[in-house]
Amino acid sequence: MLDKIIDILSGYSECDKSEITRDSSLVVDLGLTSLDVLKIVMNLEEEFGIEFDEDEVAEITTVGDLEDCIKKLQED
Repeated sequence: MLDKIIDILSGYSECDKSEITRDSSLVVDLGLTSLDVLKIVMNLEEEFGIEFDEDEVAEITTVGDLEDCIKKLQED
């Protein structure tokens, strides 16, 4: 799952895939804008068949947060 998330993120970031880790900050490390994050969320929703809540999206700051949130949504 993490590899797929990194693949998607790398399409929006100028960082190389090898530089993206669970601890990478979406804004600080990857240089993503809030619009980028919204596009990524929509892409991830489609990819994993889930639906993020607005409050959940607001709390996501790292790649690991994204992965944890997706796992939680898939369990529900």
